Amino acid sequence: MVYILLIILALVVTAIVSNRATRDCRWREYPGADAARWRCAACGAQTDTADGKPPKTCLRNSK
Repeated sequence: MVYILLIILALVVTAIVSNRATRDCRWREYPGADAARWRCAACGAQTDTADGKPPKTCLRNSK
């Protein structure tokens, strides 16, 4: 019973702490010459970043 409560608590904490702006995004990096190219495996959005880190916001609706 204690394990079930711990699992539920962990799920709730994860949902609260996770970033909602990128919750559905699954960024995959394709290294480039000047900047890292990122592509979302979920929706296909693409972007370049100069710092080599994945985007912090979802780009699903941007063109």
